[in-house]
Amino acid sequence: MTSPLLHLALLCSLLVAAAVSDVTTRRVPNAIPVSVAAFGIVALLAAGGVRAALLGAVAAAVTLALLVYPWWRRMIGGGDVKLAVACAAWVGLARLHVFVLATAIAGGIVSCAALAAASRGTAEANPAGSATWRERARAIRVPYAIAIGAGALVALHWRSP
Repeated sequence: MTSPLLHLALLCSLLVAAAVSDVTTRRVPNAIPVSVAAFGIVALLAAGGVRAALLGAVAAAVTLALLVYPWWRRMIGGGDVKLAVACAAWVGLARLHVFVLATAIAGGIVSCAALAAASRGTAEANPAGSATWRERARAIRVPYAIAIGAGALVALHWRSP
């Protein structure tokens, strides 16, 4: 039997790899979400048995159902969808609501940082500011893997009162 601490270390390393890749290339390689999902199901099996693993799969399916429409409307990238689904499999159904909320809060912070960085670059490149704030905001590609990873880690450490 493997250690929960080893599982967490593996998850953290995969999430860091996803975040670094997303920041540098704005892509999350397929191998990362596949690994996160596979190791997540194994971790759930080790910790809670077949029932926990099945509930992890249900959490992944629910997350996929929730994110198909935003992906279809190009509001979120495919790599981000795959990473969120994989993290949901790891988090499980009982903590899915914490994962969604924590990811949304972290996503707001990451989005504000990306907007600030892009606005600073735009102001330096184009002091006249021909593009409106809304046009600039739409053009920004946010490295959302950072928020997804943060949401997963918060959810895994969440203890309900």
